[in-house]
Amino acid sequence: MVERARQIANGYGPANCTLRQLHYRLVAEGMIANSPPMYRRLSARCAEARRRGDFPDLVDTLREVHVPPAWPDAGAFLREAVDQFGLDRTQGQPCALYLAAEKDTLRTLMTSWVGELGIPVLVVRGFGSQSYVDVVRTRAAHDEREHRLLFVGDCDASGEDIERDFVARTGCWSTVERVALTYEQVLAYGLPPAEGKRGDPRWPAFARRHGLDPAHPVQWEVEALDPDELQRLVLAAVAPHVDRTVLARRIAHEAEQRRALRRFARSWPDGSRAPAEQAEKVGAAEPTVTSSVVQGPAAVERFWTAELMREAEPLPMPEFDEDDDASGPEA
Repeated sequence: MVERARQIANGYGPANCTLRQLHYRLVAEGMIANSPPMYRRLSARCAEARRRGDFPDLVDTLREVHVPPAWPDAGAFLREAVDQFGLDRTQGQPCALYLAAEKDTLRTLMTSWVGELGIPVLVVRGFGSQSYVDVVRTRAAHDEREHRLLFVGDCDASGEDIERDFVARTGCWSTVERVALTYEQVLAYGLPPAEGKRGDPRWPAFARRHGLDPAHPVQWEVEALDPDELQRLVLAAVAPHVDRTVLARRIAHEAEQRRALRRFARSWPDGSRAPAEQAEKVGAAEPTVTSSVVQGPAAVERFWTAELMREAEPLPMPEFDEDDDASGPEA
């Protein structure tokens, strides 16, 4: 069990996965039962392997060390700020597109898939709080474009109702598409059912809609789907809503502004501001940025095609000239 769990976890790449995702992948493969005791056993075995140093880290979306931000000096802050700078890459797109996850376990994967496109990811966490609904409604109210929602959640009675409730209460979507997990996908991928929640008042209607036995509640967790296939489904749903040419130009504009920030950061050595004439000298020495992305959207199109074929490299960014870092240590 642990060896297969290690293989699955490594398959998620840098994004890693959660223990819940690992559990449902093993359940889908028929290796373990879908039960609380088996979940706890898997947790203990994986933790033991991590302590030995022969198991990859798992994502814990609920626990983190909260440390006040701090830097050695102002220069270090400015240099770090350059790498963090970014523009809204959805500006100029024909619609305001959002990708929603029913549960937080999907957040890390989904942000890694669409983050470079600038697409916001919503985490509903079951039946969303009114506070979160208000945040989404307020954000939508400040954007005159059509708002379109892509939703990823479990195939079960509650999962369908969570989507319905969130869409109804936010009330700002011109279109809504369930990317996964649908009952048709469950059948197509041959995903095994897990025992559903007995006493769920939504189950009888769900069973009638899909021709299931009302006496035996079942459910299918979206984590049981292979992450590569889920990524393919998500990006295929995103693709029709993104203008590649607009995206390429936006990336180029972002790179130009980041270049200006880099010049300014270099004029601030060792935490103390450099004289104005030194800043001018540094600026004058900067060569003009050139990039295939600046000249056209072909690189973005290649990225998109590769993503849909699961062979993607990171979204191409306009590169700074090599001379940028060839003048010796930062002043």
